[in-house]
Amino acid sequence: MSSEFLVSLLGERLVNSEKAEVDVQSLGARLSLVGLFFGCSLNGPCKQFNGSLCEFYSRFKKSSEHKDKLEIVFISSDQDQKHWQDFLQEMPWPALPFKDRHKKMKLWNKYKVTSIPSLVFVDAATGKVVCRNGLLVVRDDPKGLEFPWGPKPFVEVVAGPLLRNNRQTTDSSSLEGHYVGVYFSAHWCPPCRSLTRVLVESYRTIKESGHKFEIVFVSADRSEESFKQYFSEMPWLAVPYSDEARRSRLNRLYGIQGIPTLILLDTEGHVVTRQGRVEVLNDPECRLFPWHPRPVLELNESNAVQLHEGPCLVLFVDAEEEGELEPAKELIQPIAEKLMAKYKAKEEETPLLFFVAGEPLAFPRPPPRGSHKRLYIKAFSKSYGLQRHLIPTSMLPSRFILQTLDDMTDSLRDYTNLPEAAPLLTILDMSARAKYVRDVEEITPAVVEQFVGEFLAEKLKPEPI
Repeated sequence: MSSEFLVSLLGERLVNSEKAEVDVQSLGARLSLVGLFFGCSLNGPCKQFNGSLCEFYSRFKKSSEHKDKLEIVFISSDQDQKHWQDFLQEMPWPALPFKDRHKKMKLWNKYKVTSIPSLVFVDAATGKVVCRNGLLVVRDDPKGLEFPWGPKPFVEVVAGPLLRNNRQTTDSSSLEGHYVGVYFSAHWCPPCRSLTRVLVESYRTIKESGHKFEIVFVSADRSEESFKQYFSEMPWLAVPYSDEARRSRLNRLYGIQGIPTLILLDTEGHVVTRQGRVEVLNDPECRLFPWHPRPVLELNESNAVQLHEGPCLVLFVDAEEEGELEPAKELIQPIAEKLMAKYKAKEEETPLLFFVAGEPLAFPRPPPRGSHKRLYIKAFSKSYGLQRHLIPTSMLPSRFILQTLDDMTDSLRDYTNLPEAAPLLTILDMSARAKYVRDVEEITPAVVEQFVGEFLAEKLKPEPI
């Protein structure tokens, strides 16, 4: 079973430092865990971590009773084959072949890798994430005694005394029955300080509305003095700075790759959303708390960061006034909901996020490619979908001549070099620097569903960004 899955995940052959092929079918027959090491030879932290990982791997293979159950596979982002080959010479484990760029990008997207070095431990039989932050495993469990490093319940990991900024303590058991925000942040990080100011107001708003809600601050500060200064601004709880082991276990539990990160948990300790930062910024009045994932988002500056977390379907439409995006959201929402439900049933993250991006019509601006200075005007019909009409600019009355486009949408179009059209259906894969465009006169639910299905089945040909 694990052999068949690993072949689908990694391909039939890997390659080792001696340029010999490694048969994945044979490899998978004995494994229960695979560590996917995402890195690059030109990255200093990757080189440094590789040394630590080699020591960890050598020790594990020599002394662990589970030595035959684990293998590491290097997933490189190198652009130069010689650099890749030289780096591979330092590794006692196999790697994906250098030329298998498509497979590499699929793995980056599947496991939502946003920074390197990254080590993700996955179940060899199913591909499900066992531990997202393997860097901390290597640091905190150098002898591999906690193999296979599977997730533990939040209540178990957070167990122990928690601080208030008046120096009083309370036991973590006081969190029982509460929604909990696990807040990874640090004073030296400017975006963290900005978010904290907003989060303080959100915290008070949620508490005043009657919700049982608490936040636990997990510091990434560089000194206890800095931690104390930063925590003095916070009205919630914190893991003691001196309890480095507990802070590290929480980072490991949620696979934290950057700060600020706010994880929202329900009253049972299950993750509601990993995008607490985006939700707090988008919903200052906390009307949507506890921020369950929405099938379709309106693209804005706060949530644009999610474009870098994996493939995203973006439907561009003309929207001059508030509320004009709703028809576009209604068009794609059933498809997004269906996909979310399918992957939730498999206990997997959805492979595609859905956005609508609105922009007012504008002129002057660069004319649509090949359109002879015609502007696209959108008309909507619930029965038929989104339709595009081509109107010569000379026929437009002066009230249609607006000043500028929405900066976010316009910048995204420019960066990805998309056609100047609306409505326009796209899938953007920033990490793979690839785009997929369905440029048709009318966008209906059937068109969207076919587009999504063909993308997931890898039947679409990508265009470079």
